[in-house]
Amino acid sequence: MAKKTALPVGDLGLIKELREHGRLADVSELFKTISNPEVILVTCADAHEEHVLHKHKFTSSIHFHSYTGGACRLSLPDMENCELLIQDVAKDAVQTITSINRRHLVALVGHYPCSWAENYGAGVAEQIVMLEVAHHRVTEAIRQALLALKPPITDPVRVEAFFYINEGEKKRTYWIR
Repeated sequence: MAKKTALPVGDLGLIKELREHGRLADVSELFKTISNPEVILVTCADAHEEHVLHKHKFTSSIHFHSYTGGACRLSLPDMENCELLIQDVAKDAVQTITSINRRHLVALVGHYPCSWAENYGAGVAEQIVMLEVAHHRVTEAIRQALLALKPPITDPVRVEAFFYINEGEKKRTYWIR
């Protein structure tokens, strides 16, 4: 069976509506707000989305966390090893923050098409919600880990979510606001 690549018409309408309401923005909008950060990239194991940051020459330093289901998986507390994966990302964030004097960004990425999401029964809308939930869970885990340091670090870490759509020749990345 051929892998589907065309975004369903209903999902195209959803993307358009979310953009009109400011919930999704072109990834280049984010790149205007932060330059050359140390990036912790949480991505799906098939790693299409590494181009999200390299394509735009956004950073030269990326720490990869690659899981089947990517950042969407981190939204599901009942998913096997979910809490351990979140703690792993938080630990990496704390280690880089305390050892590298540079801006940091934790980038949570979901993508379409995604066989994990399809098998899980998650369409584009569900994946965007999953990324929002993962954003909250990862942000809180990092905040708690930084507060546990002696002395505690209270500066927030920037955590952002992205959704990458690959329709063959047409590829685009959205920043979920």
